[in-house]
Amino acid sequence: MPVERVGGSPSDGFDQATSRTTDPAVTLPDVPEAIPAPTEGPGIAPIADLPIPAMPLARWMTVWNGETPASDPRSAFAFNKQDPTAYEEWLLSRLPVGCAIRREWALVTAYCPCAICCDERTGRTATGKLTDIHPYGIATDFRSLRRGTKLHVPGYMTTSIVGGVWEVDDTGGALRRSRARGVLHLDVRFMSHEWAERWGVRHMWVYVVKGPIAAR
Repeated sequence: MPVERVGGSPSDGFDQATSRTTDPAVTLPDVPEAIPAPTEGPGIAPIADLPIPAMPLARWMTVWNGETPASDPRSAFAFNKQDPTAYEEWLLSRLPVGCAIRREWALVTAYCPCAICCDERTGRTATGKLTDIHPYGIATDFRSLRRGTKLHVPGYMTTSIVGGVWEVDDTGGALRRSRARGVLHLDVRFMSHEWAERWGVRHMWVYVVKGPIAAR
């Protein structure tokens, strides 16, 4: 009697097309077809009806309805005052991975390198930077924040550089006197006396930035 074997031929009593023996005396059991997984029935929800877990929105998106303090200095200042925690989260989303920030309460004024803002017209900061090459930066008492500290001041130059970080590169007598009273006093630098006057005097949260980012 012919026996089923792999690689047989019709002359051997094996039909390759059907994988069955051709000898009527031999009966092989039918191989059951694969049974598909049920898609309907008790306790089985259609795929289209399965709930999709929602990703939690960032705090700043829920607080400000998706708006950002990115380009308008007034918005940056207002948002920071309204919810500094949300502002801090937004700022971190703009900085490179690996950065960390620390929030500090400060008095922030503004100056330019003119004879009105300074004792005399000067084109060089206390750290030796030429203001023609580095028109923007921040001054403070170096005992409060060391020279080279990276800072983000909400509203300062946010029109041109979103989430901008600037370096402490200058100091002054008024800043040292404020420190003696226990006040962290920053002076942000502009090249125009008009813009310095527009800034005025602000009490606000500022952010010390640490990590892989270069200050402007």
